Amino acid sequence: MMPYRLRLARLVSRPLPPVIAAHVSDRIYPPERGFQDRVAVRTRGRTGSIFTGNTRDLHASVFAIHGYFDWRVVAVASFLCRKGDTIVEVGANVGTETLAFADIVGREGRVHAFEPFPDNLRQLREVVSAGGLSQVRIVASAVSDRAGTLAFSPPPDGWSGSGHLVSSADHGDRETITVETVPLDSQFGAADHVRFLCIDAEGAEATILRSGSALLDRDKPVVIVEAEDSLLRRFGSSLAELKAQLESHGYLVRRIGRLGLGEAETDNADRNWNWVALPPALANQAGPLSRYLTRCALTPWLPLLHPLAR
Repeated sequence: MMPYRLRLARLVSRPLPPVIAAHVSDRIYPPERGFQDRVAVRTRGRTGSIFTGNTRDLHASVFAIHGYFDWRVVAVASFLCRKGDTIVEVGANVGTETLAFADIVGREGRVHAFEPFPDNLRQLREVVSAGGLSQVRIVASAVSDRAGTLAFSPPPDGWSGSGHLVSSADHGDRETITVETVPLDSQFGAADHVRFLCIDAEGAEATILRSGSALLDRDKPVVIVEAEDSLLRRFGSSLAELKAQLESHGYLVRRIGRLGLGEAETDNADRNWNWVALPPALANQAGPLSRYLTRCALTPWLPLLHPLAR
């Protein structure tokens, strides 16, 4: 049975704009409470499909309240993708965004979800099964610049999104498991036109982009990447290098901020943002996309399902 405080958080927070809802729900049902309750949840996401999870995990706990985890990523995909499109998600975690991507592209579309950690994979498969998301292809591998195996540092309990590949210079004494790795370019050919690429890989973003260099040049997908300098430095990269890498393929890079798009800063290592990279053909959509994000931030969830900017 759903705990009273969780039900109250859902009731109060769901009608609120996203930028307000998170602050309200954290007061009623903070993540720590979810960790303690460890209750199974089954809820309908805001994009339509059913999500299953357990509040012991931050992502599932947030989704149980709001019907989304990262609404900004979903908003960008909703604005720029259409039914029948192909989305590639690297670091699918427990499926909070996978589900939304599948709803956005519909049955006629395709979502390729890469996730190497066994516990997350189990949860991801449950989400895909519960939602009947036949358009989702799950790949039980990490993405790297070579095929083979690498050490992977599992996430701590409750933080499913923080597991990561371990670079050769960063083994230390930590407990690791071995996971399979594949390059992006080995997974997609000329017949696969990728519209949207979302990467959240705890620092391996630059390596992943290198592994998909041919894909970027051929399909010019919209790219979303996690951009955090301290994580990138695990793999010998930086924000400046990540931005230069995207720009070398002709992309316009912008930060996805609280109320819209902003400059992709490379000298502020203390802030963790996602970046969106727009290919040349869509560079003129930066302004409309920014305004759409502002509208979504300040109004309830409905605009994400019926984009007024289209």
